[in-house]
Amino acid sequence: RQFGRSHLCTVRWLAVTSVRMEIRALQPHEIEPVRLLLAANQWGHRVADPAIFRDLVAKSQIALVAVQEGHVIGFLRAITDGMFNGYISMV
Repeated sequence: RQFGRSHLCTVRWLAVTSVRMEIRALQPHEIEPVRLLLAANQWGHRVADPAIFRDLVAKSQIALVAVQEGHVIGFLRAITDGMFNGYISMV
């Protein structure tokens, strides 16, 4: 394919593999990885104390994680009426 005056463009195909991401309820062994993820992303003031964070998660109505290749890459805490309305309080 020719571009401009006499420039030829070579297209190289890159192999892209699909990596599965799972979104599910937080498991107890993931609480510390979630806390560290949040601390690394500007939430340090809210998650500095591991015991308080564990209690915060325990009292949450909904706590979900995004896991990819065995690593926690996302977290969400929310409240809902279970029918129409919901509020995401930490993501």
